[in-house]
Amino acid sequence: MDDLIQLLHEGKHSLVVANGEICTFKGRGVTDLYHLLQDDPGFLYEASIADKVVGKAAAALMALAKVKEVYADVVSRPALDLLSKTNVKIRYGTAWNQYQKAAYRRRREDHQPAD
Repeated sequence: MDDLIQLLHEGKHSLVVANGEICTFKGRGVTDLYHLLQDDPGFLYEASIADKVVGKAAAALMALAKVKEVYADVVSRPALDLLSKTNVKIRYGTAWNQYQKAAYRRRREDHQPAD
């Protein structure tokens, strides 16, 4: 897993999935994970995943795909709750609740330069 986390950060990827081979993604949200589940669900089965941010939707897709383990830089509390009810092992940097996420977004918007 540590090599996937390193690849996630050094490659500036949003998602890294390993299951025999390693695939990297740079998309936003759950789009890459969703398409991978639709196009190649067998690749996700028992896979190891390193992700920048795991929210409840991503956690649900990971649980549905029966991934083996997940690392997230940031994970939401609802995602942690969902994954704790499955066999998916999770490691994370920071767990955020809904209010922390909203406050972070407001701070980011306040610091955006005007066009």
